[in-house]
Amino acid sequence: MRKAMGGFLLAGLLLHRPAMLAGNYADLTTLLPRWDFALLAAALILLEWERLILLLKSLSRWSVAALLILLLSALGHFFVNGYWTLESLGLNLAFLTIPLFGALNRDALRRLAPPFLCVFWLIDFLLTAGQWGFGKPLTGIAGNWNWNATLLLVSVPFVCLWIIRKSRCRRAGWGLAGLAALLSAFLIVCSGSRASLLAFAGAAGIGLFLFLPGRGRKILLFSLLGVLLGGTALLTVGAPERLDAFLKDEIRPVIWESTLALIADHPLGVGAESFEEAYIPYKTAEYFFHRHAAWRTLHPHNEFLNIAACLGIPALLGWCFLTFKGIGLFLLRFRKTRPEEKLIFFGFTVLLIHGMVDLVFAAWPLDLFALLFAGFFWAPRMLGAEEDVKFHAIPRVAGVLALCGVLLSAGVNFAATRMYETARKAVPGSAPGRAELRAAALTTAFPEALYRAVESALLVRQDPRHALDLAGFFRDTPYRNMGRIHGFRALALARLGRDAEALEEYRKDSACYPYLLLPYVGQIGCLGRLGRTAEIPAVEKRLAEIMKIRGISRAGLLRILQDPERDKPNSL
Repeated sequence: MRKAMGGFLLAGLLLHRPAMLAGNYADLTTLLPRWDFALLAAALILLEWERLILLLKSLSRWSVAALLILLLSALGHFFVNGYWTLESLGLNLAFLTIPLFGALNRDALRRLAPPFLCVFWLIDFLLTAGQWGFGKPLTGIAGNWNWNATLLLVSVPFVCLWIIRKSRCRRAGWGLAGLAALLSAFLIVCSGSRASLLAFAGAAGIGLFLFLPGRGRKILLFSLLGVLLGGTALLTVGAPERLDAFLKDEIRPVIWESTLALIADHPLGVGAESFEEAYIPYKTAEYFFHRHAAWRTLHPHNEFLNIAACLGIPALLGWCFLTFKGIGLFLLRFRKTRPEEKLIFFGFTVLLIHGMVDLVFAAWPLDLFALLFAGFFWAPRMLGAEEDVKFHAIPRVAGVLALCGVLLSAGVNFAATRMYETARKAVPGSAPGRAELRAAALTTAFPEALYRAVESALLVRQDPRHALDLAGFFRDTPYRNMGRIHGFRALALARLGRDAEALEEYRKDSACYPYLLLPYVGQIGCLGRLGRTAEIPAVEKRLAEIMKIRGISRAGLLRILQDPERDKPNSL
């Protein structure tokens, strides 16, 4: 099964967004987005039906039940939410099919993950080093400095292992491995990623604990306990202002608290494609007044909360049961495992700890390795030879059809992103540009591109008709309420004299962002032009309340009207 795993990893390297390998993030051309990888894994699983049966036989009843819960949760949200698209299905299945594929091909993953991570490291290291040399953000091929630092951290141990094994001179091998580790550490520190450093400290501590003998473990535990207590005392007693400053500067606890409220109201989840829209009503005043508040909240910055919010609490429990049960069994025989298996454990631990403060399980290329590594622990052992299984032809046919669907989706994704680039360069409002954008809107892997096109048409090109036309495409996608899309629609409608429709959009915008001023100003203007003056005092009262809360005078409101950029979350 090495060919299947090799093909999957090769697709992850070359077929996601090829331009990212060269650090070109402006080129949106994509072949296989994240949901397509989930569907590709599902297709390959169906083609390996016999091995799936073997795996299910080797698992306990509780493990099989956990797999079934994940499957039902994914399919349930696909059918219930009404987003009958490959994107929706793939996003819901990602936490099941990719780890399950890794579990089915555990031995192949152990053999092939190291060389592929070496390739990822080499490309990423050269690109990141070039970015450092030119004074640019160290985003590497991941497109984000946090994710990139963790990619370097996860991959460099495999590079060191490969160098040591392949080197004829032991001293030279250790020297080159140390140099690779040192250079990677330098870039990680320069990136400024606190999450990756935290993940490294946690994973290194766990690894050191596992390698030390019994007495050494006790010394390590007492040392860590002392450091923890001393650090806590220093922050809470010696320098409480530092702790307060840190907590005030960190928005994640605010997001976590409101996400827990969302989970409490939706214990079965809202669907993997629906978090951004579902989360909007749960944003608190503390969120809006935080200096790190943003227009969009794509995820809760925590993997466990993300699974619970999207797929539901039962799915989270099932996923955690499969993963941590497998890790527990792995640790029982840790000293007898092979070096690359230990590195897989280290890499997954780094990704898991980083995932407590970010979303690495949905960030290419970390998501592929994170989910595959999780599956490595789902299987209790390497699967043996295939046994005779009846009725295996039907799932194989389904697998072939699913694989054809993935290939078709790849072609559609490529065409969609090309159409978007063509439309973006076309004359605003022209028939060719509109036709291309409509086609791209229904299929593109990057709805953010359409969102930027709406913003550009409205605020830069001053073409409200074209902007309204583009904004209408969101109604046909799972991203119906992305960022300030209601505010964009309202402004475009108002400029076109369609005040009744603009009023409704302004009200939706103020519901999403209750502490912004411009939506209320827009409502007052629409009500005045519609002759509905009796409704104006209530809106003016709310506007005055928000101005008082934010400490904004009438002169300040005038400045916001002249410069709308002043009226944004992180300026509150």
